[in-house]
Amino acid sequence: VRIRPPVADGVIARRRPTDPSSASEVVRTDGSWVWQWGATSIAFQEDTEAELQVGRAKEYAFSRVFPQSACTATVYEAVAQPLVHRVCKGTNCCVFAYGQTNSGKTYTVSGTPSSPGIISLATRDLLAYIAGVPQQKALLRVAFLEVYNEKLRDLLAEASGCLPLFITEDSDRGGTCVKGLTEHVVGSLDDVLRLARQGEQRRVFGCNDVHEHASRSHVVFQLILETQQVGQPYASLSVLSIVDLAGSEHHFHPLDAEPQDQKRAREGKLIRQSLLALSRVVETLARSPNDHIPYRDSKLTHLLQSALGGNSATAMIATINPWTSARDDRQTLATLHFGMTAQSVHNRPQSINLISADRALLQSYEQQIAELRLQAGQGLEQIQQLQKERDSEATQLQVEQQQQRELTRRLGQQNHEQLQLQRKLQNLERFILTACPLEEGYGQALHGIGIDEEQQRMMQTGSTGSRLRQPPNPRQRSRSLDAVRPCQPRAPSMFVPSKAFHDELAQQMLQAQRQRIAHLESQLLE
Repeated sequence: VRIRPPVADGVIARRRPTDPSSASEVVRTDGSWVWQWGATSIAFQEDTEAELQVGRAKEYAFSRVFPQSACTATVYEAVAQPLVHRVCKGTNCCVFAYGQTNSGKTYTVSGTPSSPGIISLATRDLLAYIAGVPQQKALLRVAFLEVYNEKLRDLLAEASGCLPLFITEDSDRGGTCVKGLTEHVVGSLDDVLRLARQGEQRRVFGCNDVHEHASRSHVVFQLILETQQVGQPYASLSVLSIVDLAGSEHHFHPLDAEPQDQKRAREGKLIRQSLLALSRVVETLARSPNDHIPYRDSKLTHLLQSALGGNSATAMIATINPWTSARDDRQTLATLHFGMTAQSVHNRPQSINLISADRALLQSYEQQIAELRLQAGQGLEQIQQLQKERDSEATQLQVEQQQQRELTRRLGQQNHEQLQLQRKLQNLERFILTACPLEEGYGQALHGIGIDEEQQRMMQTGSTGSRLRQPPNPRQRSRSLDAVRPCQPRAPSMFVPSKAFHDELAQQMLQAQRQRIAHLESQLLE
């Protein structure tokens, strides 16, 4: 039994006994109940007096009572750690927390960052055991299950890939198991805590007049250990189930008055039914274990069948909160009564749960590892081959880039030459445009120097005609020569090439240059 420390100062009187060797403490709460507890017992008396009187006090004896000053690590070392050691040897074990809301069940099981719970401490010890046995192969898996409104729900499965769950017998695990429940392989404490937080976030909670974040479902957190000694043809499979039950109070009062009252009332009814079924199973096992045990009265008892009366070593932690009102003191008495009954149930689990190596998940993982290593080796060869091809392609690309730069340079040079030719062409065209008027006006120039029209015609056409004219008289000849001498030399325009000749020459040069540029551009594109 673990006693929760007071959240507020609800203690009216507290007195330690006069005997220093006694570990008991007497407390009178605001409910006018007087409690006294020691190392293995709890007594109470409903009276206004602060002293317990012999004959009037009711006493419950347990294997261990943890006062409010005890930390979770102390509770774990005394209750759960021996079960973890048995799990390492191949035995199924179970530890569950039972008590009313706000008595410390979830705090004991899950803990906090500053005060780790049973899940964290058990995982730490399992991983330490795995690391400490060199001649052994091990595989640790985690599963998280919720029982809400008599329905099973996988807290670690995605909503889109959630499979229907049902309870069945599994000879490999030596008892009941849940088919369809996802199991995640873990390799560190951080992996386990991450999955535990993920499941807690998906768990159903609600508010009531006792706690604003009260659990409205039962949850089972499983640590599945599979080990195999090197060279052995079999493997050991064991499961540690850590159960956090919903509040055991018999009255559930929602805070609001909305239509959600019906939902809350149904939740409370189903929780009470499952816990009453658990009480009947425990009482039947304690009274007459050979009789029919009603395990199938609820999903919870069916799921815990192996833990309650089968192939499992089981411990229960009853959490109480004596710092509440008189009404809640009745719930505390019900928890103590259930704990007294449960401790009289004795299971006889098998020492080792063995399975053949070919059916072990560890063997399957080793095969997958070998296949993945083979695929990784093949993939490495492919990577190396691809790297060689990449280097070859890179070298070829560098050559092509060099060729491209050379072609680009040549193209630029050709463009420069093209520009120069175009400039020459423009200059030549301007020359032709200035020569043509000179050729057309040449007849007027000849006429101005005293040459008659017939001679002009003969000089322009290059013919002398069919008829010769009479030579001029000496006086006319002298005047003509005198008129010609100042105009020497004669105009050369009569020997200038025609405009068509120059246009044709320029077009030929331009066409050749364009062909060279087109050739260079095609090489550059290739």
